[in-house]
Amino acid sequence: MVVFYHGSIFNQSLLLNNRRLTFVMANDANWYGLNMLPLYVEMSEGYLEAAMEQLKRLQQVLARCELPDNKTLHAMVKFHQTQNENNWVFFEQCKRWRNDNLDDEALRLVARLEKSAAQLEAVNGQILALASRIPLAPLK
Repeated sequence: MVVFYHGSIFNQSLLLNNRRLTFVMANDANWYGLNMLPLYVEMSEGYLEAAMEQLKRLQQVLARCELPDNKTLHAMVKFHQTQNENNWVFFEQCKRWRNDNLDDEALRLVARLEKSAAQLEAVNGQILALASRIPLAPLK
């Protein structure tokens, strides 16, 4: 997973099993069968891990009284806002899977996905709250 670092280039793709995957979540989302459940779990946990790392790094930068550059800050805010806006896809997909006849393992994975998606939303909220305290100049 690629995450923001102070002054670095940002990439929104996810590296899974040495394959770079870019996922776009939008209002016209596609819904998948249970065969995609393990990938969804891996994605959500990867996103959560990256967001937690971003939060930690942002806290460290601010503790040193440093500010991210304006371009990085704008990109970070946009990314985490968009990620939270699109997080509904994880929950809706879980709801659809729960309507299927799931075995115990699938139920466990759906619950794991719902938990990581909820945690992702909370961590993104913390990142956005910290970022909102940093003066943000309009991009030119």
